[in-house]
Amino acid sequence: MKNNCIKNLKVVGASFCLGAVLLTGCGDSYGVNYGQNFITYHKNSDEIKGTFSYEDLVNDVKICSFQQEDGKSYRLCVIINNHNALGYDVTTYYDIKTGASIIGYREKQDERVYVRGEDLEIVAEINLDNYLLKENFVKKEYTVNEIIQFYEEKILPTLEENDKELVK
Repeated sequence: MKNNCIKNLKVVGASFCLGAVLLTGCGDSYGVNYGQNFITYHKNSDEIKGTFSYEDLVNDVKICSFQQEDGKSYRLCVIINNHNALGYDVTTYYDIKTGASIIGYREKQDERVYVRGEDLEIVAEINLDNYLLKENFVKKEYTVNEIIQFYEEKILPTLEENDKELVK
């Protein structure tokens, strides 16, 4: 009797795992959780659905400069998701435009274990609130598309201009 229960539990567990793989891998969309919110990215189009409150935007969305071990560097607007799981502080950096996970790690006391992105160094993290204030674009809620457009049209050109001045 005891062995049958264990076998049944194994079958149920395997079914749940298979169901999770099928649900996440075969759909037309995927998502990014941050805080209590969810952003949906559609695989077959550029459609992105989701919103940020001003507070969430200031706390969870940053402009990050990354440098790879080979010296290449680049800049992305990212969503930073921090949460606790099984006693670990888990941090994941997602590209806001694609939803791709760039860096993921978990920490407990002085131990940091990377899931991805261990070869990337975060050189700088810049908050968006100064740019929003400067451009008089402060409101209660923003769509993901508004933030992407704001980053590409207002923030990125000023950062690139600053880069050119530093090279001179």
